Amino acid sequence: RLTQLNSVHQHTAAEIYSKGLHFLQSGDFSEAALCIEKAIALNPSNVQAFFNLGIAKRALRLHEHAIENFEKAISLDAEYAPAYYALGVTLNEIGQAQKALNALGTCIELAPNHKLALFVIGEIFFDHHDHQNSREYLERYLEIEPGDSQGARMQLAALGVVNNPETCGEAFLQHQYSRKARSWDLQIGYEAHRIVADKYNSLSENRAARILDAGCGTGLVGEILRAD
Repeated sequence: RLTQLNSVHQHTAAEIYSKGLHFLQSGDFSEAALCIEKAIALNPSNVQAFFNLGIAKRALRLHEHAIENFEKAISLDAEYAPAYYALGVTLNEIGQAQKALNALGTCIELAPNHKLALFVIGEIFFDHHDHQNSREYLERYLEIEPGDSQGARMQLAALGVVNNPETCGEAFLQHQYSRKARSWDLQIGYEAHRIVADKYNSLSENRAARILDAGCGTGLVGEILRAD
């Protein structure tokens, strides 16, 4: 009888978890979190449930809760590379760069070709002015991902390692717009166009100069430059 009860719980947990994944994929992170939490209560040994609960919490900007769930997933499966990657990204978002590097380093030890982990490590080193290590990881990323959906070539150009690319690259633009298009108009206090225009004006008096444009606020930048 106990075996039958456990079987019912497992079946119910799987159904609830499946609903949670549906909400997660559709961008309803609050409902996703509620469903996955219910599934975990019925089956607390589901590694991927804790991982995806962390993904939902991170999307809700509940970083500490996200970290707790990624760490729980790791405690259940110490070789689950995606949890180390997600943990590293989340730690970096709250300013804990060294802990982020540790988690991302473990991810790469477990999955040497994890291209996103390589890229994020390169970004962290770039942001902290460690250009030598930044170059190493960005170049390793490009060996695996020559299409460069993350824009590593632009960062290498900023380091002076390569010439400025002629374009941002189709893969990069597709990746950026697929991530941002759904919520772009919901952002409050968008100022990127002013930042770009101010920087351009501070660097060049040549109105014929070329700028590598990722398509973010292009028209708004043009309006400011014409007005100036």
